Amino acid sequence: CGIDFTNSAFLRADNTSRILSVWDQENRSGIPPQDFLYGTEYTREDIDRALNGVPENDDIYGIIDENGHGSSMAAIAAGSEIEANDFSGMAPLADIAVVKLKKAKPFYMDLYMINREAYAFQENDVMMGIRYLIDVARRERKPLVICLGIGTNQGDHNGSGPLCEYLNSIASKTGYYVCAAAGNETGRRHHFRGMNTSAGDYKDVEILVGDRIRSLGMRGFYMELWTDILSRCSVQIKPPIGEFSGIIDVRERKKRVFDFLLSGSRVEVYSELVEKSTGDQLVIFRVIDPAPGVWTVRVIQESSVPGVFDMWLPMEDFQQVETVYIEADPNVIICEPANALNIMTFAASNADGSRIYVNSSRGYTRDGRIKPDLTAPGENINVNIGTATGTSIAAAVGAGIAALFAEWSIPDQPTNSIAAKKYLISGARTENLEVPNRSWGWGRIDIYNTFVNLFI
Repeated sequence: CGIDFTNSAFLRADNTSRILSVWDQENRSGIPPQDFLYGTEYTREDIDRALNGVPENDDIYGIIDENGHGSSMAAIAAGSEIEANDFSGMAPLADIAVVKLKKAKPFYMDLYMINREAYAFQENDVMMGIRYLIDVARRERKPLVICLGIGTNQGDHNGSGPLCEYLNSIASKTGYYVCAAAGNETGRRHHFRGMNTSAGDYKDVEILVGDRIRSLGMRGFYMELWTDILSRCSVQIKPPIGEFSGIIDVRERKKRVFDFLLSGSRVEVYSELVEKSTGDQLVIFRVIDPAPGVWTVRVIQESSVPGVFDMWLPMEDFQQVETVYIEADPNVIICEPANALNIMTFAASNADGSRIYVNSSRGYTRDGRIKPDLTAPGENINVNIGTATGTSIAAAVGAGIAALFAEWSIPDQPTNSIAAKKYLISGARTENLEVPNRSWGWGRIDIYNTFVNLFI
């Protein structure tokens, strides 16, 4: 979302910036980074000129985040020590590089039924932003810690999509560390898990649709169903008033449209028997102008192999209308891409680690891998300009700790995200916890205890 470069947390003692560079993907008025075709790059010199009141281009102020999210994360991870505010980032001497992602195109916002007011980004822009940060790290000849405070309920929740695979690849390389927020989906009732045991069995999934409209223009909701191909299923859908649709055979990859005249609603169903990046069965529902009330999706087992299926509604901020599952499952709600295998995924606790943050997303992955990996403070945390809450803040704490760990490892034994995660898990505090578990992962992060375990 950008960064407030005027914040004292990002200044040196001589009032020059600690920010190496910023790539503003939305601003096309300037020169993009080398080998990139869009956006504008601002260097430290550009930022220093603006700090002195003589910017070459007033558009530089566009890199300041509108909601403070990016500034809060950067301050926690790498903000300068400010005694007057009793504040210090986790790695106060680290350099900072920033990508201000451009918002997703309206076409895609409408396609995925995302609230137009939400901060939503395209996966390709996220991947390009990561590539930019890698270029900066190579130019500076320094290790790189990537902190991701973004997430989505779309995807298989196994960490198998393109962005997850890209992050897995980066995290396996020496000198690269990837930290991600687990998400803030606990208590939102956006996940359903069901099981059918034999061919012909079915499970009715009820979705309560409210009458509160959150987005101008198109009104509706988007939903995904994932299951293993060996336990494939077909589906039917029913509005609050009316009958079930015919059985939707999902073996063919195509779109089916159903108009429910009594409710004035339209449902589009897309299906892939074998989704290309995961090998799993995927069914997508786009419900347009949904009548308020209880909608029902009937999931019918086609295979004789017993199988579990999972369904997800969009995250709270993305929803155009209020939607929840009546019999929601509280687990398997880590947001993508935080389910990626090699990266460090952080849940959030209060400041002293005595309790989990109430909305911190719970694991595990859909296929049962342990996520989150660790828990870090993320509730009402001092960010120099106030306080902030959420698993993004916890991920920023983790990113700062990863930077300290990277600094230690450089001289003798350079590491990567996979190794750092193991080291940090080995030092995690587990008092009053049975680990691993779905809320805390392997426990509370404690870098001091990690080094104690290494050297004593």
